[in-house]
Amino acid sequence: MRRIAVVLVALGLMTVGAMADQMYARGDFNGWDANTPMMDNGNGTFSAAIDISSQTPGTRYGFKVANAGWSIAYPGSDVLATYPAGRPFSLTVFYEPAPTDLLEGWLPQTNRVGYTPGGNPWELVGDFTGWGTNPIWMANLGNDFYRATALIPTAATHDFKFRGSADWEISIGSDFGRWAGNAQFASWGDNEWFRFELDLPHGRYRAYNIPEPASLLLALLGLALRRR
Repeated sequence: MRRIAVVLVALGLMTVGAMADQMYARGDFNGWDANTPMMDNGNGTFSAAIDISSQTPGTRYGFKVANAGWSIAYPGSDVLATYPAGRPFSLTVFYEPAPTDLLEGWLPQTNRVGYTPGGNPWELVGDFTGWGTNPIWMANLGNDFYRATALIPTAATHDFKFRGSADWEISIGSDFGRWAGNAQFASWGDNEWFRFELDLPHGRYRAYNIPEPASLLLALLGLALRRR
């Protein structure tokens, strides 16, 4: 009987702790107040819809996901974004504290903050583009999912960021905060092709090696011959 009582007390404390750490979408769109709770989506993610029907398209805004007392807040620096054109009635902020897709190479590893819709096009910059000298345009594949491919000339650990088109004020590095450090990836040989993906709503990104187009063609040809 005593063990059961201890378990019940422990469960009660866990519930109180979970309630104390209720997270909120806090930003310029609501005066940074704790009045827009992140709702549990039931799949390990949380979201909040924010009415932006009265906001001016093209205006920049900052936000975070934080608890009521600001003792917990993500990302480290404010996300800076742009209200999209077309006057959508709402934007959605997403929060994922413990992602399950790390084996697929997605980053950050914890406490991801994302949003949709996006308000600007994105480009890829890094030490392999001369940073802002030769940025690489990122294709929007739909639903604010962006992709770019780059030939990396040298084997090394490389730094990179995603940024709004010619706009360093809006950028994504190691996390989605505007002052985040550079993201990194390693290439193991010279002249390797890499793909870069930015999934804005899920607050995640990744960089991974892909076969050089001619090598990929040869591999597909070999597979076709084996099937015959």
